[in-house]
Amino acid sequence: MTKRTLSFFALLLLVFSTFSCNKDKKLEITYPTAGMYGTNLLAFTGDSVLTSPETYSFHADLGTKATLKVVITKIETPGTTPNAVWFFDSEDGWNVGEFNGTSQQFEATKTGAIDLNMVFMNTGTCRIDFYENSSLVTKSKLISW
Repeated sequence: MTKRTLSFFALLLLVFSTFSCNKDKKLEITYPTAGMYGTNLLAFTGDSVLTSPETYSFHADLGTKATLKVVITKIETPGTTPNAVWFFDSEDGWNVGEFNGTSQQFEATKTGAIDLNMVFMNTGTCRIDFYENSSLVTKSKLISW
């Protein structure tokens, strides 16, 4: 193989790896441990129990081509009070759907940093389903309060 051919393949490999890395970055979604309103619910790595009556952030950082939908579904468990509920305000970058009695949908409306202020009342449990760059659930977790 000639030196010119090797140089061509090396250049081709460099270009390919550069563009594929950029594509991954554009679809990247990260969840910092804290947001503007406190501990970030979306950053919890597994099932969690909220132990303090504080406000929480619902914060994600989306790459330029990333899409994110999050669905919260109330789960009836022993000890759940009938009026267990979550509230939110100050949604920045989220389109929030109506609560239908059991679930509510939150969909990102922009890329970059998005956040909202979330509060949980009474005693309950919910499942949080993530749809990251997909129409299918990519991960789920349970939150109790």
